[in-house]
Amino acid sequence: MTTSDEMTTLAQDGLAKIEEAILGLLEGHPQGLGNSQMANMLGLRSSFKGGHKNHLTHSVLGGLLARGLVEQDDDTKLYTAT
Repeated sequence: MTTSDEMTTLAQDGLAKIEEAILGLLEGHPQGLGNSQMANMLGLRSSFKGGHKNHLTHSVLGGLLARGLVEQDDDTKLYTAT
């Protein structure tokens, strides 16, 4: 039987891998990328009730923004690594 702590560790490991993948993409695209572009490139495109929203990558980018690891251009909405 798995414990809640084991599932938390598993989820946190997965999140760290997604963050690493996003940062790697941004480092390889210094001109910046949009959320949908990154979701497509990473095979993480998601939808909710038929609309493409890409909430997973958007949420992860929010965490990276809060930690100062990425920036978003106010005009273009593109993300870049800091």
